[in-house]
Amino acid sequence: MALALLRNMKDWSLEQDVVSYSAAIGASESASQWSAALSLFDQMESIAPNVVTYSAVMGACGKASWWSLALYHLSKMEALHVLPNLFTFNSAITACANGFQWAQSLALMAELRRTLQPDTITFNALMVALQKAGLWEEAIKLLEELIEETLLPSIISFNSAINAISKCGCRNWSLSLVFLDTMQQMGLQPSIATFGALIGQEGSKWRSVSQLLRVMTTNHLRLNQISASTATTSYSDTNWTSSMHLLGLSRRAGTESGIFLWNGAIAACGDRWTAAIDLLQGLRGRRIADVVSFNAAMERCNEEWKMTCQLYADMYSGGLKSTEISQNSLLRSYGKGTQWEKAFRTSVLRVTSISSNAAVSACEKCSFWDIGLLSLAGSASMQVEPDIIGFAALASACEKANRWLQACTLLQDTKASGLLANVIFCNAATSACVANAWPRALSTFRAMKNRFLQVDLVSHSGAISAAEKAGWWELPYRILAEMEMTQVQADEISFGAAVSACETAQRQQSTARFER
Repeated sequence: MALALLRNMKDWSLEQDVVSYSAAIGASESASQWSAALSLFDQMESIAPNVVTYSAVMGACGKASWWSLALYHLSKMEALHVLPNLFTFNSAITACANGFQWAQSLALMAELRRTLQPDTITFNALMVALQKAGLWEEAIKLLEELIEETLLPSIISFNSAINAISKCGCRNWSLSLVFLDTMQQMGLQPSIATFGALIGQEGSKWRSVSQLLRVMTTNHLRLNQISASTATTSYSDTNWTSSMHLLGLSRRAGTESGIFLWNGAIAACGDRWTAAIDLLQGLRGRRIADVVSFNAAMERCNEEWKMTCQLYADMYSGGLKSTEISQNSLLRSYGKGTQWEKAFRTSVLRVTSISSNAAVSACEKCSFWDIGLLSLAGSASMQVEPDIIGFAALASACEKANRWLQACTLLQDTKASGLLANVIFCNAATSACVANAWPRALSTFRAMKNRFLQVDLVSHSGAISAAEKAGWWELPYRILAEMEMTQVQADEISFGAAVSACETAQRQQSTARFER
């Protein structure tokens, strides 16, 4: 309406002044037509803008997060000796806050205090800037300062403080609850955004989340999809029943159970794969199942490789495009079912380090070290850098196939690739080298200790077996003593290998005496 009147004034040969432009710019800013507001401001060629005009255009900058433009207009006001008012500063601080410029927001607050008294809106805008920067302690101090200056905090004030706390980790979850209690004592009604921020915090345990949901119901706040979905993610695998309860609660509260809520419930099922399948079937019955739904269900069916394959086929037949997560789940299922041929073919479709590792793992379970090596080499040729997980699976395959020479080669390859060998890889390589390359097995064990890797029972047992092959009876006893010092519990295999080493050494000594 204001824009139309401004155009009509020109058509009717009426003089357009600063008042009419300011009104039109203000109307555009209120309607979130930021580009129109700036365009009108640029049309004021012969008309000097006043503080109302600048405040309106800077309000548009604030809503559009154009912080640099807001600061430009603020400096222009100073050059033209137009004194900014509280609304002008608030708009500039809001623009900087929305543009993640918390330092600029603090500087504007300091400049404002020289001539004006900040209000609740000023504090809220600055708290939003601090919240987005993760400066939760500064945000809390600002809230305390707001209360000390006898200004009435708003819901936005408390929500900004709670959101800032959520960025600092779980150790301050209780502080957020204190703010919730303070809000209610001051007569402020917590909003959906308040509860959403509380529920989404890292330290919110599932029992606390359930309590917050009950408080929302008591306060007649309607559970929305965001709050419900966030609450679902707080339920661990051991609390999947709470996710089911939340689904029912959201429907009783009149909330349309969105896909995010259902997918979160599937993910919360943990190893209860039948429950995940039931939820997925419910989604498919409503014709809203997406690839995330299938991926979550496939992850839950980790040990049921045939079911994972069936879900992948259903997803494909339903016209859903598989993702990297889908294909990696399928590859892992082939590994569980020792279906190395299918794993090898599937890994070619979309080669990533994860898919390559899954294919090698499938070959490892079947002791097909040569196919695993081919898969690893193929991924490298497609510019997918193999990682230590793939090397560890391949070393394990070499161990099972008694391919010690290839295991030695893998040890050299990891060094050449600059990969940091982990305990799993070293253990597999050591075990493969014990029988025919015991010096390499012992050197690998020493290298693990020199690199301060957490050597375990398998590591020690492999070294003892290598010492047995070498006929060294003293070394196994030293290793057993080290195990006791590092609180690694020896088992029958390690004790048996040590005893066998002594017997071998005794036979060698007897043979030597006989020969003399």
